[in-house]
Amino acid sequence: MAEKNGIDPDQAQCPSPAEGERPRLEWYQRSPKDSVVTGLWVAAALAVVMTVALWGFAWVGLWYMWLILLAQPVFFYFRGRQPGFSAGADWFARSDKSRVRTYELAEVKVSGTMGSGDLEMRDEHGGYVLLSLLEIQYNRDLWDLVYNGIVHSVASGAGANARTMSKLHLD
Repeated sequence: MAEKNGIDPDQAQCPSPAEGERPRLEWYQRSPKDSVVTGLWVAAALAVVMTVALWGFAWVGLWYMWLILLAQPVFFYFRGRQPGFSAGADWFARSDKSRVRTYELAEVKVSGTMGSGDLEMRDEHGGYVLLSLLEIQYNRDLWDLVYNGIVHSVASGAGANARTMSKLHLD
């Protein structure tokens, strides 16, 4: 597998296939650089908010405001250092304990905010996965593997509410 997000696949912290499952075909792990950039954007937004709230740049002389701003990239760096996730032809895993067989799903549910939402999948064997819908869609090939399993499962009778059917274009 090729390098993704500047991470060597041999060094990625992504789940391996369980015993008896087909090999891992795709994986995704957020780059720490992406998290730091997010932290910088949050710090910039906070600077704008402080400037507007205090009617000027008076906050620049306050050391603790700089501490708040500089803490953002550091906070997001450590928050973003999470293990990734991976998928095979018929499975998806968020961790070694959180995995589902995508062609044997019993329930698929999208919940959460309008912009993103969370994807919940539960298979017929008791496996369960919950993650951000946007996060799983970062790697298009991985999403295709998971989405094909969802489509098959829903067509075979897996439970899915109206929001899920609409958000995932399953109707």
